[in-house]
Amino acid sequence: MKNSINYFYNIIVYDIHKKNEIYYFYVDSYLYLLSPCSNKINIFYDIYVYLVNLNMYCHEIIKNKDNQIISLINEQSFCLLKVYYNNQNSVTLDNVLSYNIVINKRQGCNWFNLWCQKLDYYEYQMREYGKKYPLIMKSFSYYNGLCETAIDYLKNVDNKEFDMYLNHYRISKQMTLIDFCNPLNFIIDVKVRDVCEFFKNRFFEGDDILTELKGYLLNNYLNQDEMILLLARFLYPSYYFDMYDNILQGKVKEEKLYYYLSKIDAYEEFLKKLFLLINEYYQIPPIEWLIKT
Repeated sequence: MKNSINYFYNIIVYDIHKKNEIYYFYVDSYLYLLSPCSNKINIFYDIYVYLVNLNMYCHEIIKNKDNQIISLINEQSFCLLKVYYNNQNSVTLDNVLSYNIVINKRQGCNWFNLWCQKLDYYEYQMREYGKKYPLIMKSFSYYNGLCETAIDYLKNVDNKEFDMYLNHYRISKQMTLIDFCNPLNFIIDVKVRDVCEFFKNRFFEGDDILTELKGYLLNNYLNQDEMILLLARFLYPSYYFDMYDNILQGKVKEEKLYYYLSKIDAYEEFLKKLFLLINEYYQIPPIEWLIKT
C-alpha cells in the first residue's frame, strides 16, 4: 500500500496502519486516511466543496496524480483524506445540530421506497438463509412489523416536499469527531435523520434521552410533517437491520441480538412517550397498537 500511495499521490509513507478497512498514516504531523469509497464519490465531493466554502470543519479530499478523486488500488476504489480536525472526542447533540444545514432545495422524502425495498430484500434473505440463524428467524417477524408500521406511517406525508439537509449514513454515541467530519460519511436527507439516529443509538446505550429530546423539540421548531418523519424514523428499526447485516457478513455473533430483544418493551414505552410528547405540539395521526400498550 505504501508504494500505491507514493504512485498515486506522490507521498512517501514510512509507517502505515489499518483499522476497519481504512489505512491511516501521518505526514508532517497531519493524519491521512485512505478509505474505500463508492463510485458515487462525486456527490461527497460536492458536499465537501460546499462545506469548505462555509468554513466548516471537513476533511480535505485529496485528488491523485491524474486529478481524480478515486484511485483504483488492487481493483478496489479508494479516496485519500487529509484530516484537519483530528479530534477523538465523541459526537454530541450540539455537534449534530451544528452540521444540520440545508444542502438542497425541497424535494420528496425517499424513505418509503427505500424501506419497502429493504424489507423485501430481508424477507427474501429470510426465506433463503433463515434456518441458519435461529435467533434472527425468531425475532424477524417483530421487527418486520415495526418496519411496516414505519412505512405505513410515512403515508401521512406522501407527496410532501422537504428541505434536504446534511446528514450522516449512521451516527452514534461512539462516533468520534474524526468520523463525524469525514465527507465519505455524509448523506443528504431530511432534517430529522441524524437527530433520530443519534438519540436512537443513545437509547440502546442505556441513556435516558427523553429530557434531552424534549429540549430538542422545544428549540428546533419542527413542523407537523417533520414531526411525522421524526416518529417514523424512531419506529424504523435501523439498529436491528444493521446488526442483521453484520451477523450475515460474519462480523458479529448472532447472540448480539439478545441485547436488542431485551429492550423491546422499554423501547415501545419510549415510543409511546414520544408520541404523546409530539402531540403537545401537533395532533399527529395515532398508531393504534402503540397507544394501547
